Amino acid sequence: MDNIKLYKDYFNQNQLVSIVITDNKGDNSIQVQLVDYDMIGNIPITRLTNKRRIKSRNKIAPMGKIIPALVENINGSTVLLSRLNIDHESQEYKRWESDKFTSKKLRSMIEYMKNLEINENFVLEHII
Repeated sequence: MDNIKLYKDYFNQNQLVSIVITDNKGDNSIQVQLVDYDMIGNIPITRLTNKRRIKSRNKIAPMGKIIPALVENINGSTVLLSRLNIDHESQEYKRWESDKFTSKKLRSMIEYMKNLEINENFVLEHII
């Protein structure tokens, strides 16, 4: 997860977004990064799971893995997210999965070009 960002249109409330948990050690909330928007968000512990007792935070909040979250509230630059009530059978979740797959392919291609030191101008001029 270097500095490769795929910017999309601005998101709305109750929309699924891709997040990566950056710090799962907080007492009341967990800090996350919205992958495609280059923003920081928070998930309160109460909006992470319905379980009363959490045995392992790494199981319910794995660090470094791209996972879905629902946008609950947008207050200026603060984004409040939730992992509760995500329906894995809904059309929105299926669209999120396909977007994640596409984003992963694009990120790996950009990373490959970066490792080979291929300039984006070269790609635009000779390939596209």
